[in-house]
Amino acid sequence: PDDVGEKDPVELAAYGWAQEEGGADIKVTARVRPDGTTATSVVDTDKRTEVETVSDGGGKVIRKTLYTLDERKVRTGAIHYDQKDNIRYKEAYKLDAQSRVIETWFYSKDDRLLGHRVFIYDAKGVGQVVDYNAQGAVISPAAPTRPGRRDRRRR
Repeated sequence: PDDVGEKDPVELAAYGWAQEEGGADIKVTARVRPDGTTATSVVDTDKRTEVETVSDGGGKVIRKTLYTLDERKVRTGAIHYDQKDNIRYKEAYKLDAQSRVIETWFYSKDDRLLGHRVFIYDAKGVGQVVDYNAQGAVISPAAPTRPGRRDRRRR
């Protein structure tokens, strides 16, 4: 696959495709992070899901995130779990025409609205972030975002 070259080779521990019984394509990527943790991502194209698991150096799970994907393999939402597989919170993403996240809505494990975040992009793709509480009041002023966000389209 062509996106291997885009990854930092120091962080790239493993990368590959597999095919489950019945023909489902599964993409597995594992990265060792600078802090010694390992992030393993499993993308199932048939189920339109991506599961990212972060483990410590000893292999103990720290957290896990289940992302839902659209037909283009773009993330549309997430469920975040703790190390004991309990739901911490959920997210729903609103995307623009370039598949960039323009709004993120945060929900509790029982689907209570916690707040939302708005991303504002300029012509160069660099933007600002504004956070709102559940009542719609601004809780953080606009702050610059980093270019090359990981919520962009995954191949």
